[in-house]
Amino acid sequence: VDIPRSTLIDWCGQATAALQPLAERIRAEVFRTDRLHVDDTPVRVLDPKVRQTRGKERGVKEGRIWTYVRDDRPWNGPDPPVVAYFFSPDRKGEHPRAHLEGFTGILQADAYSGFAKLYEALPGMTPRIREAACRVGGVVTDPAPHRPGRADFPHPVPRARASLTARRSGGRSWGVGGDVARAWRGSATRTACCAARAA
Repeated sequence: VDIPRSTLIDWCGQATAALQPLAERIRAEVFRTDRLHVDDTPVRVLDPKVRQTRGKERGVKEGRIWTYVRDDRPWNGPDPPVVAYFFSPDRKGEHPRAHLEGFTGILQADAYSGFAKLYEALPGMTPRIREAACRVGGVVTDPAPHRPGRADFPHPVPRARASLTARRSGGRSWGVGGDVARAWRGSATRTACCAARAA
């Protein structure tokens, strides 16, 4: 059956409009938390105006899918994991800033410079969003909830930065002693497997 492109586009538009209330409800549920994980993933987007550049195909540009995950299972949270996706035509930092405009809490993200303004505070005030370290390096096969389609895996390395600090200070965990320090170091090292590889 040969279906005209205009008909297919119209059907996609109608499906998008029908699903919009559900998408908004999911997004509201994700941003209801005070702990979020975020990452962006490149996606090829058709655009006939784009000429071939830097080895990329003509008529194709690189957009982004921004993935926001609420997953409190590692902390025995009562809410089920949920993921919200946003599309943007580029990777500018203005996109996550717009997505997170009403969010207050802890944000676990990679070191992308576009996130930096999210962690800034006005003079004399505490930041609205606090940064949590994300795993460093990593292997493609390692579970990662912030990648599309992989949200049911446990969250990686919530304490990568703390683990790196402990490793760089000769394994000392300042302020605690004995069994507590050894237990913490063992736990932090296990949970920060990728951070340990990068150290």
